[in-house]
Amino acid sequence: MKTRIFALSALALSCSMAHAQEAALDYLGAQVVEGARFWGYGRGGTGTSTDKVMGLRSDLANNGFNIIETAGNPHAQTGRLGNEGNFAEFHVDYGLVLNDMNWVIKTNIATDMEKFNLDEWWVAGQGVFKSNPGAVIWVGKRYYQRYKAEILDYHMLQNDGVGAGIDDWDFGFAKFNLGITKQENGDSYGQDFCSINDPTYACDSSGRSGYRGGYHSVNTRLHGMKITDNIAAGLFFNYGFYAGSDTSLSENGSMTAKDMNPNSYQAGFQIKQGQWADFNEFVVRYSSDIGKSMTQDWLDTPSTQIGAFFQGMQELGDSFRLQYALVYEGQKFDDEALKRNLVSIDKSDWGNITIRPTYIWDDRFSTDLELSYDQIKLNAREGYGESGTNSSYKVTLSQNVHIGGTFWDRPVLRFFVTYGQSDTQTTVYNNRHGEGVENPSWEWRHNPYVTEKGKNSATTVGAQFETWW
Repeated sequence: MKTRIFALSALALSCSMAHAQEAALDYLGAQVVEGARFWGYGRGGTGTSTDKVMGLRSDLANNGFNIIETAGNPHAQTGRLGNEGNFAEFHVDYGLVLNDMNWVIKTNIATDMEKFNLDEWWVAGQGVFKSNPGAVIWVGKRYYQRYKAEILDYHMLQNDGVGAGIDDWDFGFAKFNLGITKQENGDSYGQDFCSINDPTYACDSSGRSGYRGGYHSVNTRLHGMKITDNIAAGLFFNYGFYAGSDTSLSENGSMTAKDMNPNSYQAGFQIKQGQWADFNEFVVRYSSDIGKSMTQDWLDTPSTQIGAFFQGMQELGDSFRLQYALVYEGQKFDDEALKRNLVSIDKSDWGNITIRPTYIWDDRFSTDLELSYDQIKLNAREGYGESGTNSSYKVTLSQNVHIGGTFWDRPVLRFFVTYGQSDTQTTVYNNRHGEGVENPSWEWRHNPYVTEKGKNSATTVGAQFETWW
């Protein structure tokens, strides 16, 4: 019983989910108490592989795992178990309870074991509005408007940034969130005012420098609409716009900052049945002139992008558990989108299916088997190469040692072997500047193997821990 209580508490911390209002600001991921509180999440480990590096993320993982992914897939790697890098979040909160209000100062330092970033720094107050005491008003830098396919570690919607808003305004039949976020403090990705036509990615010398402005996201979400006692629905609509300097970004002056960041929107819905380790969730998102995020300006901005995501987990008796995900994301680039993006395709369709059955020996040991298949169809722009379909699959067998037998019990130690194979039919994604142009894409500069056609395989033997506190 104690283990179960610990597991549910840890899940609340890691997922920042809403719970009872009498525990002040629970939904923010930390119960407010007077004074400081330290909590967080971390995973780390090491792997050994004698095969050549197959994916870009292996270059970034810094842990010896030979990450299996599909060549040219910008969305997610092929499954998560035994196929991910080191990562940690260190949260320090300071709570204040005064005048029938609950306030918290929140910080979050995230690291991939190579660099540290202040990912979150914000202040929130609950009980400010006497007519709606559960509503929370906030200002600062935070993770925001996120939906996640957990088994892929992929955010299907994500508008993190600096901003302000009100969350959990209670309408009775549902709760409403309204927030405005923008990336960092208007900083650009890379150097300011660089020419988009320069294949060397060097900043031009015209003297145009300084504040570039930034893309803003107006985020709305209606959530917690009860369909039945065990099924709830949510809706979201987000509108994006550029604000700031409209200085020319190209050498001939034909493209401005606003041209590169047109007005856009995201719309979608969520239906979820169940909670914890027994749930099913379906999310659909449609984006116009943007992708999954309005505040990550390094991502491509297609003219349209649609995603459909189904995931779930079921406890099948005391000894078996099944986790699964089926996802699709398709995008198109019209003429305007091709002008503002350095892409060599005008259309792509990505699909992934991942399942993870688990046998639970007892409250100390369990065994996972994760199977994942990933595929992306790339349609080449005229003059940029050949169209084709790239794919990969991955199998991981993991023996686990943990503090309890449920999915959310942590810490857990994993001893695993991962085998994966990629099948690359086209390298069109590498031709960002057209066929025959010397200066390969950023994928190639990190790892030349991602430009090889044909089949490659890799095996990793490793150990990993995952924990939260």
